[in-house]
Formats: sequence, C-alpha cells, structure tokens
Amino acid sequence: MGDGREAHLGYQFVRTDDAIGTKIEVKKGAFGNLLSQSLHRALRVIVDHQIPLIIDDLLFIEDDFKDYLKLFEDREVYFIALKPSKVALEQREIQRGDRGVGLARGLYDAVYENKIFDLVVDSSHLTPEESAQMILDYIQANPQPTAFQKNINEIIKG
Repeated sequence: MGDGREAHLGYQFVRTDDAIGTKIEVKKGAFGNLLSQSLHRALRVIVDHQIPLIIDDLLFIEDDFKDYLKLFEDREVYFIALKPSKVALEQREIQRGDRGVGLARGLYDAVYENKIFDLVVDSSHLTPEESAQMILDYIQANPQPTAFQKNINEIIKG
C-alpha cells in the first residue's frame, strides 16, 4: 500500500495513530507530481477538443489544485464538492473493505479546506442518483459558475 522502498517518489501512504485512531495521509514525490501534471494536461486536451467533461478528483494536495486552476483558468468550470460527513465517509471506507482504514480521516480536511465551491452536496444519506440530480438542478438554475474563478482570484492571483 504505497509504502515500498521507492514509494517516496510516487504516492506514499503515511500512517499515524492518535487518540482518535488511525489516520493515513498521502505524500507525493517527483514521479507522483509528474504523473498528476500529465493527467491534468491530458484532461485539458480533451476539453480543448470541445468534449464535455466531468473531472472527479480528490484535491488533497494544494499543488494539484493550483495546477487545475492555472490550466482551466480560461474555461467555464463548475467546482462542486460531494461532501459526506466524516462519520459517513469512515463507515463507507470500512464497508467497502478495499481502502486503508484511516485514509478518509487523513484526507478529509485537505480535500475541502481553503476552497470555494459552487455547490456542496452532503452525500451522507443520498444515493448517487440523488446527488447527481442535485448537481444537474443546480447547473440548470445557475448557468454561470463562479467558484472556480473566485479560487483563481484568491489562490493564484492573490
């Protein structure tokens, strides 16, 4: 699980324990950074070919967020968060059984903090279909997104 001898070059999972329990954070090395930047640029090429795109990404590393902001600055972008409660996310993590327990707790704050969203959907008790409908309803009622540009103004242009 990202803890091999060369993990520090890509994505390294760092486990810590505190009074609440286990927490796993992800650290990104030089190869991980190259991989992220390459993915972002490939997504930009898709958008440049006029293909509508939904990007589903956990932006827990600030450099990745800044890279997206710079790359898509001239595009219309809805910046929407699916944000279940920490409790719900931790329960899902255990139920799914395919993730390191503590990863949700380790990434949660970094994913949502210091970001402005057009819409935040509390998906704690919603089906994927209900969450998707809320997003579609929001986009139809708000034809001009504003949050992405606000993030650019605050984080990139400062």
